[in-house]
Amino acid sequence: MLVRSVDDITLEEVPAPVPGDDELLNRNTVVGVCGSDTHAAPGHHPFIDLPYRPGHEVLGVVTETGS
Repeated sequence: MLVRSVDDITLEEVPAPVPGDDELLNRNTVVGVCGSDTHAAPGHHPFIDLPYRPGHEVLGVVTETGS
């Protein structure tokens, strides 16, 4: 998801990531929208510039590991 403004939010298709040697691949099952997201969408967050990708509160399952 990409938020350009509160009225311009789009879903994006991106290639499936491949974990690097010291990384994990996580299949997200739940993503929370919090106060930071609700302030950032209309451009009112002091540390988040538009455009941005919301949903930094994530719960998921590790599906792959790097070496």
